[in-house]
Amino acid sequence: MNLQKIILFIFNNNVDVVKEIYKNKIPEYMVNHLLDKASYYLESRNDNTLAWIDFIGNLDCGNAKILEDYILNK
Repeated sequence: MNLQKIILFIFNNNVDVVKEIYKNKIPEYMVNHLLDKASYYLESRNDNTLAWIDFIGNLDCGNAKILEDYILNK
C-alpha cells in the first residue's frame, strides 16, 4: 500500500535526506532551498515527523512528485 510506504518513510527517515532525494533532479540552488526549508521545519517543530509533514505540505506539485517517486520506488 502506497500510503503505508509513505508513512513508514516519514517515521524511519530523517528530513536530512532531502538533499539525497532531489540531487541531480532539480537545480542545485533549489536543492539548497528545499534543504533550508526542511532544516527550518525541523528546528521550529523539534520533531522529525512534524517537519516532514510541514515540508511535504509546502511542496509544489513537481517537487512533491519527485518525493513520491523516490519513496515509492525505494
